[in-house]
Amino acid sequence: MLALGDRRLLAVDGVFAFRPEIDAYWDHRVWLHVDEDLSVARGAARDQDWAGSGAESVHRDRYLVAQRVYQREADPRARADVVIDNTDFARPRLLPPPPAGPGEDQAGGPR
Repeated sequence: MLALGDRRLLAVDGVFAFRPEIDAYWDHRVWLHVDEDLSVARGAARDQDWAGSGAESVHRDRYLVAQRVYQREADPRARADVVIDNTDFARPRLLPPPPAGPGEDQAGGPR
């Protein structure tokens, strides 16, 4: 067993992870940015086995719609400490986080 002492790291990966009811639990937030059309194409390709010819529709008409609502309500990119452009898996790029709003820190919380 590996002894970590006082230094521990738990990485949580999840859709809608910056929702207000759980956002306070995260010490550091990473937002992976990808264009909507590319997201739909990747999801459709990944889920072809179970969704068949309807995979693109599932991602465009269900997941993308939910993602837009989440982004409008929780503004996860503005809450991120790190923003990564994940368009090219082989070459992710660090992007500058959006500027903090008045009276907010980079994670969108009060200063």
